[in-house]
Amino acid sequence: MRIGDVEVLGLTLRQLIGGRWAVSWVLYLINLPLNFLGMSSQIVDARSLDASSWVVVWAIGYAAFGVVLLAANLTVLRNRRTTPVAVGVVVAVGAIAGGVRGLTVGIGADVAGISGGDVSLIAVRVITGTALGMVLVPLGALFLALINEYSRQRSGAHGGTHRARGNPHA
Repeated sequence: MRIGDVEVLGLTLRQLIGGRWAVSWVLYLINLPLNFLGMSSQIVDARSLDASSWVVVWAIGYAAFGVVLLAANLTVLRNRRTTPVAVGVVVAVGAIAGGVRGLTVGIGADVAGISGGDVSLIAVRVITGTALGMVLVPLGALFLALINEYSRQRSGAHGGTHRARGNPHA
C-alpha cells in the first residue's frame, strides 16, 4: 500500500493532498502573518534600521515563495482539480518553493548587510526552507482539503435539500 492510497473521509491522500488544495492562495494568505512572525525570530541584535531591512528581505522572500507556487499552479499542478497529482509532486513543489524562499532570504540578507555573509548560513536557510516547504505545503493542502470535505459531507448529510424536503433525519 502506498501513502497516496490511504483513505480519509472516503478520499485517498492523493485526492486530498494532490487535488484542488495542492496549491492554495487561502493557505498562502493564512501563512502570511505566521511567516512574518517567524521572520522576526531571525532578527538578532537588530537596530531599528536593520528591522526595516529584514521586513523588506522577508517580503521579497515570501513573494518568491508565491511565485514558485504560481508557476507550479500554471504548470505541473494545472490539472489537479480533475486529476489529482501524486503526493510526491506536492512535496517537491513545497520543497522547491521553500528552498527558493530560503535562498532569496539568505542572499537578500547578505546583500542588505543584515546577516553574516557566511555561505554556511545561506545554506542553512536554504535547507531549512526546503524542509519546511516539503512538510508544510502538503500538510496545509491536507488540512484545507479535510476541512472542505468534512464540510461538504456534513452539509450533504444534515442540511440543505434533505430538510427542505421535510425529512429531518436525512
